Amino acid sequence: MSLWLATVWLMAGAVFEAQEIPVDPGTPYEVTLADLDGSGKGGLAVSYPDRLVCYFGARSDQEATVPFPAGTLVFDIADLTEDGRPEVLALTGDHLYSTPVPVPGRAAESWTPLFAVSSDAVIRQAVPIPVPLVLRRSGQPAVAALVAGGRLRLYRPDGTETAAYPTGPEAPAKLSIGSPFVAVSIWPPQQGAAALEWRVSRHWTGIPVLPGDIPVGGPAEPPSREQLTGMARHGNPEVPETWPAFPLRSDGGSERVLFLYPADGTTDSLVRVRRVFQEAGRETVPRLSTARRYPGRVIPPADEPPDFNRDGWSDLLLWSADQPTYTVGTLTRTIARQTWPVRLSVHLFEPARNAFSAAPEWGVSLAVPLQWMLEALADRLPVRHLVCADFNGDGRMDIGLSEAPDRYQVWCSSPMGLRTEPSEMVILSAALEQLLYAMDLDRGGRTSLVFRTNRGLAVLRAR
Repeated sequence: MSLWLATVWLMAGAVFEAQEIPVDPGTPYEVTLADLDGSGKGGLAVSYPDRLVCYFGARSDQEATVPFPAGTLVFDIADLTEDGRPEVLALTGDHLYSTPVPVPGRAAESWTPLFAVSSDAVIRQAVPIPVPLVLRRSGQPAVAALVAGGRLRLYRPDGTETAAYPTGPEAPAKLSIGSPFVAVSIWPPQQGAAALEWRVSRHWTGIPVLPGDIPVGGPAEPPSREQLTGMARHGNPEVPETWPAFPLRSDGGSERVLFLYPADGTTDSLVRVRRVFQEAGRETVPRLSTARRYPGRVIPPADEPPDFNRDGWSDLLLWSADQPTYTVGTLTRTIARQTWPVRLSVHLFEPARNAFSAAPEWGVSLAVPLQWMLEALADRLPVRHLVCADFNGDGRMDIGLSEAPDRYQVWCSSPMGLRTEPSEMVILSAALEQLLYAMDLDRGGRTSLVFRTNRGLAVLRAR
């Protein structure tokens, strides 16, 4: 290989800059993304019981520490004063405090008590948790938004209350969930053997009616991958309405891809498409295609539907594995290696056929831990931390995943499709336990990854 080709190959593989942030074992901590310097770019903030550590640009060598006021319950990082410099806001049981985010390598300034406020609605956790405390409404100055006394109260930085909205069980609500009261029996009785004792408590969850420019989150998250794959295992083949689905177009819309795992002992999938066809002189109605069988289990998208050839249509990502053969040789090799062969494949959508291609456009063989494969027979995937996103900023969707606890691989797309060889494999000193964020930290069109590991945090920063 010539020096020029070797240089091109190395540059093509430089997808991530990997950094690890250690945390002492047994130490509770919370992690959040935040704009630490007012640039709009993402940084990391890690809260411990007594302090907040900020990592500018999510880099371990750009660090600043802010000691929390005693009794801090929750915190936020935002520009409440709107001077272009973010502040750390800390809420204790009776006060809201503020201090500017310090420059990396410098000590934090003293805390400024902004105003007194009751925090009776905040439950104390083992470590201060990040919550949005600053609210920006169109055309109005930023305010601190705090729940106190059954109301959402808006305060100026000087403590002046500008508005209050009821949020309790008696307040108007868009949605109310649960019973007004919950009674739980106590056994054994505390007041005497012949007594019947009950603990009665108020129980209410709902979405209060607030002005339209105040965002209110829903009480439930959208279905996760595990929930969708669980639905695919239990759906009725004769009733497509029971099948899980994801958008057929990468820009959303009402058209859907429906999938089901047949109960025949294979890892195949049945796939149907619900699509709207425009016809002159006739009302457009969604049509459901016939079911087609594909060799592998459909991997539903976690967020944005995959579109690997940039044609606007979602593509199909599947995993498959050979059925076990209980021979002495197979069992011996499996026990020795503690892995199982798995294959991932991509089938492109063909609008003219109203179906996904019969032959895969891309495929790769992996060797995953045996335990992961056993878990995949239920509702998990045989790989971990699967992300379909643009990692290198070329506008095309790439694939990243872990096939081992301490490594992460990426296959980047090109005008000719996904590469068959990994563009990069990152090997870390710790096991990746949870994917916390897949975000464009630099606002440059490249997705970076933040993981919780068994030793702290790992940041795979897109170059």
